Amino acid sequence: MQTKAILGALFVAAASGAAVKSRDAAFYNVFGFSATCTTASELCGYGFRVVPSTDTPGSNGTICGNLVVGPYNFPPLDLTACFTNPKIAYSIGIANGGLSLTITSALNEHTNITGTYEASADDIILEKLVIDNVTTFSQTYIGTNQFTIVAEEVAV
Repeated sequence: MQTKAILGALFVAAASGAAVKSRDAAFYNVFGFSATCTTASELCGYGFRVVPSTDTPGSNGTICGNLVVGPYNFPPLDLTACFTNPKIAYSIGIANGGLSLTITSALNEHTNITGTYEASADDIILEKLVIDNVTTFSQTYIGTNQFTIVAEEVAV
């Protein structure tokens, strides 16, 4: 009898649309990712637009970016809030000639959703430039500028 009552309650909950289903996988869709450094300005720039899977359908997402001192190679960037939505933050890591983009946002007060995109050294070029007899260098990310980052729930 108890089994019938439990199954009946689950059926009623499912039929009413109550939250019985498991949570959908979290992800971040990234658009327009760019990273570049030049010695002429001694600045490096990172920029992109991100649309989290938690945004409402049709959302334009959040703009993220920063200018940091180079001089010509990508520096790491600590966790930094995005421009249009400070609840979303990102960081840049540098290792083995490549870079990693980590994006995180709060799911609730106890859990963040965090994911990382890894760009290999093959996705980055270093160019030597000579302008008016002055040698400068430029480092540029040439990999895909649109990608999806699968995210995981992380307890905070």
